[in-house]
Amino acid sequence: MRTMLSDLWYLFGKSSFLSGMTITYVISMLFKICLPVYAQQNPVPQRLTGARELEAATHLSYLFEGQTAIRLMPAEPAIGQGVTRAEWSPDGRYVVAVRVPLIADPQFALPVSVVLWDKTTHRSTELWNRRLAAPELSGQIWAAKVQVCVLHWRWMEADENGAWGVREGMVWADAARGTARELTTHFGDTVFLSPMLAGGILLHSEARGILHSIRVISPDGSMRPPILVSDDVQQPSRVLWQADGKQCYLEMSVPITVQDKNDIPKGDNQGTKGRRRNQWYAVDLLHSQIVALDKEPADVYRLPDTAAFPKPVPGTSSRALHVAAVSTELKHGSVEIPLHALWLETGGPTPMSALLCADGTRAQIAPSGDAVLYLEQTRVWVTALQRTPRPIFTASILATHQDDVKYRAWTLAQAVRMWSAAHEGILPTSDEALTALQSLMPTEALYAGFRYVWVGGALPVGVRPAYTVVAEILGPGGCAQIFADGHSAWNNNK
Repeated sequence: MRTMLSDLWYLFGKSSFLSGMTITYVISMLFKICLPVYAQQNPVPQRLTGARELEAATHLSYLFEGQTAIRLMPAEPAIGQGVTRAEWSPDGRYVVAVRVPLIADPQFALPVSVVLWDKTTHRSTELWNRRLAAPELSGQIWAAKVQVCVLHWRWMEADENGAWGVREGMVWADAARGTARELTTHFGDTVFLSPMLAGGILLHSEARGILHSIRVISPDGSMRPPILVSDDVQQPSRVLWQADGKQCYLEMSVPITVQDKNDIPKGDNQGTKGRRRNQWYAVDLLHSQIVALDKEPADVYRLPDTAAFPKPVPGTSSRALHVAAVSTELKHGSVEIPLHALWLETGGPTPMSALLCADGTRAQIAPSGDAVLYLEQTRVWVTALQRTPRPIFTASILATHQDDVKYRAWTLAQAVRMWSAAHEGILPTSDEALTALQSLMPTEALYAGFRYVWVGGALPVGVRPAYTVVAEILGPGGCAQIFADGHSAWNNNK
């Protein structure tokens, strides 16, 4: 637009048959048409005079965490309507969401589904669906280091005699492969996932507390043939995994046999009847075998020690980046609507807050720390978090605000030149300057920080217009100066 106006000014200035008033009128009309569109698409931010005031602004969508700037990108719709629960995968790349209808009447079998969203491709895929009556997601567990989860479902179902009862089932969902399948389970079965590999074991009990069989779950979610366990073996009291995730260790209570007579205290005449002892077993996922161990295994997978993390400084928040839910009410006349605002906050001695959502639930920060998901009206939204070194980010924000001030100064400089041309080189006084310029450029957003410094009237003889400042617009780290000849320039000294 700047090039177009300059060409028009040159063309009309060279045309002998057009008067100065005609030129002024044509260009002012062009500005009146173009500038409102610019002002709508580029709203002028609140006036900022420096980096400290910029960082203190709370209405902007970014936070500072130490020497890192966290910018909240525009929220992205990830999964459509009907979601009741959504969770991140351990690496923060995938979101697994569950769609469950709100109708709980057991007479109606309604569709339920498991949906996967990929943060890299920004696409969602339905992995599994089924029609269930009064469905309920009773649990969801993730493997520690792989993108596999198991969802535990309960629903109502009639048996062959027409009697309604509660049924249970499990769905194996592999986010990395984008696949899901139902596990062949029975009521009361328990699944344990390998922390390092795609796979796990399923413990099946026929009687209460008595283990019947163990089944290995393959990486694709298929079930291996059951490994039968000897009679009267109780459910394991402890379940551990090998450090590489290839074997599962089970500590189970087994009866003492004649071969275990060394475990009977000396002088005890009761014998082996009714006596039990703890025995460790290793279940090999690769070969689907179980082996008794002589002692408790040592090469086990362990979660990170929380004591290794630094403790918070006294008097500061114990949480770093977190989501805070604040409940409030929106009132209009006699109508009251409850709202649940979600705020992204930082800890430390100078906490900052940025609004995630005005009415949402179930917010969760990705384990990778680069995004936040939340539910808004049963839809999943994801806000990406862009991290930048604080000095670089602050400098870029300052430069952006300076560019806006420079462009507004250039626009108002054209108005000064047009007004002067229409009045035979006379400039407006300080009292009439704002009214005079607004008659040509009525957009109010242009005048944020504007200050007219010329006394008014024509320039004295010998004063060069290109070096005479008539107005300025204050901005961050300086000001944009408007000169009498209609050009503008940035000055860092003010």
